[in-house]
Amino acid sequence: MTMDHASMIRDLAFRSERAHLFYCYNLLLQLASASRPATAWLPSGNSGDEQDDISQFAYFSSKELATSCLQVLGEEMGIPA
Repeated sequence: MTMDHASMIRDLAFRSERAHLFYCYNLLLQLASASRPATAWLPSGNSGDEQDDISQFAYFSSKELATSCLQVLGEEMGIPA
């Protein structure tokens, strides 16, 4: 049985604080090991008037983000980085 993402997030909210470790691990592992990761330019959150338009965006890779999330999950499980 597979869950859509909205159902998964809703289900996580009603479970223990560690439930996301079991739901998210496989998905994050797949994203981190993808041979062709998705990439995006997203707003960086900086709101300075003197910055040019391009500096207000940051480059993100699904592989890098998933790897960072796996590191956080590892820390939550007590695994040293």
